[in-house]
Amino acid sequence: MMPVLGGLFLIASSVLVTRRRWCRMKGRSVNGGLLLLAVLLMASCTLAHLPGEAWLGLVHFLPYFWLMAAQAELMASPKQLQQTAILIALTVLPLVLIGLGELFLGWSSPGELADILPWPPTAGGTPPGRMASVFGYANNLALYLNMALAMLLGLVGYDGWGHDCEQNRSHARASVAPGACSAGQPMLDVTAQPVGTAILADALATPFSDAVPTALATITVSPVMESWLSHWPRSRRLFLWTLLIILCLVGLVLTQSRSAWGLGMLSGLAMAIYWGWTWLGAVLLGFAGSIFWAAFGPFGKASLRRVIPDFFWARLTDQNFSDRPIETLRITQWKFVLDLSESRPLSGWGLRNFSHLYQNEMGIWMGHPHNLFLMLGAETGWFITGGLLGLVGWIFYRGIEVIRTKNHLNTADCYLFFGILIAFLNTIFFHLFDIPLFDFRINALGWMIVSQILGVVYLSDAGNLNLGRTEQFKAD
Repeated sequence: MMPVLGGLFLIASSVLVTRRRWCRMKGRSVNGGLLLLAVLLMASCTLAHLPGEAWLGLVHFLPYFWLMAAQAELMASPKQLQQTAILIALTVLPLVLIGLGELFLGWSSPGELADILPWPPTAGGTPPGRMASVFGYANNLALYLNMALAMLLGLVGYDGWGHDCEQNRSHARASVAPGACSAGQPMLDVTAQPVGTAILADALATPFSDAVPTALATITVSPVMESWLSHWPRSRRLFLWTLLIILCLVGLVLTQSRSAWGLGMLSGLAMAIYWGWTWLGAVLLGFAGSIFWAAFGPFGKASLRRVIPDFFWARLTDQNFSDRPIETLRITQWKFVLDLSESRPLSGWGLRNFSHLYQNEMGIWMGHPHNLFLMLGAETGWFITGGLLGLVGWIFYRGIEVIRTKNHLNTADCYLFFGILIAFLNTIFFHLFDIPLFDFRINALGWMIVSQILGVVYLSDAGNLNLGRTEQFKAD
């Protein structure tokens, strides 16, 4: 029920944004590229092996193109990055607790809760022995926790040393011009009115047609919760983020997702490098290297295996599942989709056609080939796949440019924005080995992250990244 309700708010706000800012949206080059990709995707459906299946497959792409274009227009201040990060961070607690309950206490949703939990937890996890919580499958939860971990690390950087940097700069400016408002002031100022309250107050002071989009854009973090967190001491917020990071890591370990383990390690390494904590990077590399050596080392691995629990290295070697049929192996599926793409490199075979083609050839049904980009190449053709990757890659590159040049973005905000960028990379790399986007919650969150990166790029180009509070939502 809650994901459906959130989806309805997302759709409603996007509809209103489209109505109010249609002229601006039409002029965006990114939106022109999305429109071209949408037309090409529909054209590929008419040439599909099974056109009906291909047209159904558009639901995983076209609505999210529109949502991304609309939601990017709602980015009026870097404060909204913090709202998103806090929202995702706080969901870690119930998700992991439910996951622990399903694994160790046999929790499962009774029938009367089926409407509230559309993908109820299953006693013992899904697959058995792996935490899935309410996501219905362990890998879907693993990707969500990876994105949450990156945002939590961004919040730690923001509230930690990023905050100190900005406080020092603010004090320096104040000594030159007492009472002046510093453009580098951190987003979360405990002496200021909570941003959610300020935005809603502004919205309620406007006509209803103008207020609704702004209110919907900020409903994800309620004014009460935001006020509560903003008045916490910084040390208490850091303690909360640290506790949630620990819970997030526990959840990632128990999902037993090798991709999630690797990406979680790389997220920590990337943030350690960005923070300048070389010792932390060395510790993470040493820990990861020890596990990898215990699994695949040419010598000395027997000694390491006596120290490192087999829970880790045995999962990497996959020795507990050594008798898998060759048709279920990723390498078999990847070879099959590469053969498909070679036979139809331009038009592809059509979205959702992989499963039928694979079953006809191998005699076994597989929902997807465990690599989004190979799947798109086989199903839509390499021209469309390259266009989509190029467009999303350009948005990410522009986000990196904002970080690199600090164009109107203060130091504290950079720490948080870097966490958002790492969450985006986690989504991309995870789809090299699995395809969780078929879960609409994962898909929506991934595109929302892209929209926020794009929104920051728009603000940077306009020179508006130092806004202290969200601007009024006005029609063009």
